[in-house]
Amino acid sequence: MWFMVMPIDVVFLRVVHAEGSERKVVTSAHARVRPWKALPLNDWDAHEALELPEGSIARLGIAPGDELCIG
Repeated sequence: MWFMVMPIDVVFLRVVHAEGSERKVVTSAHARVRPWKALPLNDWDAHEALELPEGSIARLGIAPGDELCIG
């Protein structure tokens, strides 16, 4: 979170390969992560992190276990 100037939402994703396709499943979601946060965010089950504008997690209702379609 170093060098950020505003809070963001962070969604961690696990990539799942099934039936010849790739799915992205939410492993954890962190809303309103503050700039210059001293401790890093980690999710050891995740393969990717998605950074979104603050408030996106609440507005979209993103929760662990959800599948995201990212085009």
